[in-house]
Amino acid sequence: MSSRRWIALAALALGCATASLTPEQRQRADSASRLVDLLRAARTEEVAASLHYPPFYTAGERARDEADVQRSLDFLLERFGAISRFEALKVNPSTLDLGISGGTPQYLASLGNIQIADIPYAVTCARTGEAVVRVTFMQTSNGWEPWKISFGFPASRPDARAQIGEIARELAEHMQERELSL
Repeated sequence: MSSRRWIALAALALGCATASLTPEQRQRADSASRLVDLLRAARTEEVAASLHYPPFYTAGERARDEADVQRSLDFLLERFGAISRFEALKVNPSTLDLGISGGTPQYLASLGNIQIADIPYAVTCARTGEAVVRVTFMQTSNGWEPWKISFGFPASRPDARAQIGEIARELAEHMQERELSL
């Protein structure tokens, strides 16, 4: 089969897969792609501003939480390395990852049984190589909102547990240093 015909068939198959998405799913997919593209461009302030935060936050509380989320995303981008490539995955792989979101654990617990939807991306990062970025949405009274960004590794990667453990330790130290400096 010629490569041109193969590309045409692949494009047709991709179009059919995309056409089968509901409008809600298409909106989430578009939003997730935009957020990962912003991460690729290291525009973490925009990513942080796009996530869900408790609606009862004052403007100052939200600004502080967004700044903390941005710093955490900056740290993960620095530790994983710049994203040079990303591709949405059709299956949700088993991963070991670290997620960054706004709000407190108490706020999340207060929501009860929430509906979430993950959109995972295979990414290539400058320092860690192949990894996974996951955009998690939560259903709120405003519809589906981006809630959490996770960086991680496929669970099948031999060094995944050691790598994510080291990054988690470094992130905790980074966050603790920041709290002590306030």
